[in-house]
Amino acid sequence: MVIAKLEALRHQRFSKPLPFGDALTAYDHVRKYTHTITVSLGASLNEAGGGFVHANRNFARWPNLSGPGDPPGPAAYYIESLYLLLHENRHNEPGDPGHTSCATAWDGETGLPNGMDAQFEPGSGYAYAALYLMWVYKYGLYDSPEVRAQAKADAISLKGRFCAKPASANPDVQALLTELWMV
Repeated sequence: MVIAKLEALRHQRFSKPLPFGDALTAYDHVRKYTHTITVSLGASLNEAGGGFVHANRNFARWPNLSGPGDPPGPAAYYIESLYLLLHENRHNEPGDPGHTSCATAWDGETGLPNGMDAQFEPGSGYAYAALYLMWVYKYGLYDSPEVRAQAKADAISLKGRFCAKPASANPDVQALLTELWMV
């Protein structure tokens, strides 16, 4: 399962370089900071640090992002496993700000304890997951329309994971924020 996910990242291409990290491909970005990925049936959480990513058996996706009654399609299992990997990989990078908590998300929803990004840039794993999803939606070269639509839906669903209104100095990122999140 892990090898398949890394292979998917290795072959994914975008018309513009990813807006985070060292302008590497998503695959090279994960390889730079993560040296070991384990998946365990008994683990209750996905977590990372020190070059390790420890994932639970639901590593394929974050189940709490799906809408009620919306069974995930094949696109969800593909795209959601990749942004989860990028989210956890961020925790292996130097300077990872980690998670924070706020009473209210920027969109007015109730905040998530230890599940919010205090800022969009540089942000923690949620910011990287959101940026990756936006890039798949807008700049993915080989991703199908179904995958791109799923990426957009998942990016919108992440808006409740930020304490502050997302903003970016990168004009490409700001345009996507306006299109996806400022609805």
